[in-house]
Amino acid sequence: MKKLIIRFTLLLAVIIIIVGYQYARPILTSDEAISIATKHMDTVNNKMNLSYKTNNIESSRVNKDTFWNIASGNRKWSVSIDGVGIDINAYTGEFIEMIFPLDGVLTKDDHPDWFSK
Repeated sequence: MKKLIIRFTLLLAVIIIIVGYQYARPILTSDEAISIATKHMDTVNNKMNLSYKTNNIESSRVNKDTFWNIASGNRKWSVSIDGVGIDINAYTGEFIEMIFPLDGVLTKDDHPDWFSK
């Protein structure tokens, strides 16, 4: 009976550690997010024959201010490059959406082959 309790306790400890790590995974740094967003902007520039300047980075921030975003782990980097807002997943760097001036929106669902990691 003691061995069963010890095994159950160890299994529970391992599960808690795994769940804790998944909840608090490392977030990309600001420089990594800017680099990934620049890569996505270059891809769109090439595919759509656009001329947005990727060296004109205006701002970057992590969306983690609300309680719900923290509780659900829904965090994203928002990077603005030459007036275009680019949202990427703060954990994986996966492309979410690109918002152009005058409300043009490009999502991963529009062109999934462009934004494969």
